[in-house]
Amino acid sequence: MACSDGASVMLGVKSGVGKLLQDDFPGIILWHCLNHRLELAVDQALDVTGGTKDFQAFMDSLYSLYSQSPKNMRQLSECAHNLDIALRRIGKVFSVGWVASSWRAVSAVWQSYPALAQHFCEASEDDTRDSRERAKFKGLLSKLCSINFLKSLALMADVLTELKNLSEILQNRKTTLPKAHDIMTTYVKRIESFNRYPGQHAVDASQAEEVMEFKGELRVGRSPIIDSAQFIRAVADNKKERLFTTTANRAQASVAANRKEAYQSNGSPQP
Repeated sequence: MACSDGASVMLGVKSGVGKLLQDDFPGIILWHCLNHRLELAVDQALDVTGGTKDFQAFMDSLYSLYSQSPKNMRQLSECAHNLDIALRRIGKVFSVGWVASSWRAVSAVWQSYPALAQHFCEASEDDTRDSRERAKFKGLLSKLCSINFLKSLALMADVLTELKNLSEILQNRKTTLPKAHDIMTTYVKRIESFNRYPGQHAVDASQAEEVMEFKGELRVGRSPIIDSAQFIRAVADNKKERLFTTTANRAQASVAANRKEAYQSNGSPQP
């Protein structure tokens, strides 16, 4: 068996490395890495779901804000210390590494939420910063403390927790293909169930909406919201399409386009 990602240079039907190997060794089995398929399924779900691009842009802005400025990072650390919060590094989402990287970034924002809010508030009133910087932090505070962003963050935390756990199981050298099939089936059902039984983060966000407070913070702000039913349905559908097959599994463009149109027009197709 030969396993690789789905790059054309590896699994191209005419001159990919896999094709050349099969020419010399007809009995060889080509296998598209399940973890790579999982990443592709998530990417495609993001592409067809409204609100995800704005969420990713905001998360990336947080990453840039603290990774490129020791001053901002120091001030955030001071806020976390004053609030007795263990600060986690905020990374990028849906851009590098496995889904575990995105899960760590989302979890870091969830845990550091009060410290981020305090830092944004203080920086927006800091006279040592120019008016442009103060306005930037005021905008960040408004978005962070909006209920729509909190609900989107909760959705991502719940879904990414399941995807991270699945990814780690699939990376385990002791996981056989039959076992992987059973585990993937279980995790598809678990993610689908979020439309009926929200995850713990989503429950916390709903409770916060009722009292308009989350970890001491929450106010009226403006932010697009990710369609939770649409995203959950898209993740489950794309996992089924990409994971449960023995082919290189490149989704046909027409199928992807039709599915995207259905999601956008109906919110979420019926199972």
